[in-house]
Amino acid sequence: MKGSIIILGTCDDLKTESPLISFASADVGSGKICRDLVRQEAKVHNARGVFEITLPLGAADCTTQVISLKKRKPDYVIIYGFPANTTAFFRDAMRLGLSTPFIVLQYGCVESTVRIAGKSAQNMTGLNCFSSWDEESQGMKKMREITYRYHPDSGRRDRNYIQGWMLGFLIGEGLKNAGKDLNREAFVKGLEAINNFDTKGICGIMDYGPDDHKPIDYSRFYKADTERGRLIPITDWRKPKGS
Repeated sequence: MKGSIIILGTCDDLKTESPLISFASADVGSGKICRDLVRQEAKVHNARGVFEITLPLGAADCTTQVISLKKRKPDYVIIYGFPANTTAFFRDAMRLGLSTPFIVLQYGCVESTVRIAGKSAQNMTGLNCFSSWDEESQGMKKMREITYRYHPDSGRRDRNYIQGWMLGFLIGEGLKNAGKDLNREAFVKGLEAINNFDTKGICGIMDYGPDDHKPIDYSRFYKADTERGRLIPITDWRKPKGS
């Protein structure tokens, strides 16, 4: 995850000067990486500070965390969590009257969070680097067509499915670029040759390179639609500043 796009969205889009940020994170390795990025970018964008709390992975009650946040009165709460603990946090925030805008990152910014949390997700904005299942881009239409051809009764798929689909795309492109004399080194070079790969709306443009094995730099902001249990895109695909 990129802390720069998070703070960029809150400060530039929402026209907030020197915000007080709270970062709520699951106690996992990726959460700690994201925490460090938020700390760094908060300084760059002149935030008044970052108040950090932990959301246990299996949290069913977040009363203590919500009370701490109410005392601090942050302008935004950035959440790096998953559907279960993010939903628990939303429900307790609503119960205790915490109405601060919530910005949920990648793995918590999924439709299941909105469906389970219901009205308590009404203050949720988030970002994810993949599209929603029901979007009408060329790439998403093709994905649905092929999925229903082989699994006609599967219904809507989540973003983990979409992420897996894109992994297949990347492997396919790497194999094409590797040529007929396929081995590990050729495959790696094939992946590194991927440049400006257009997914037709499944996600943003993807690039690899000898010094860059992180193909997805783009994310998009979404707003929770609690009535339909959906996430509605509110920006185009964006690349963090400096990346």
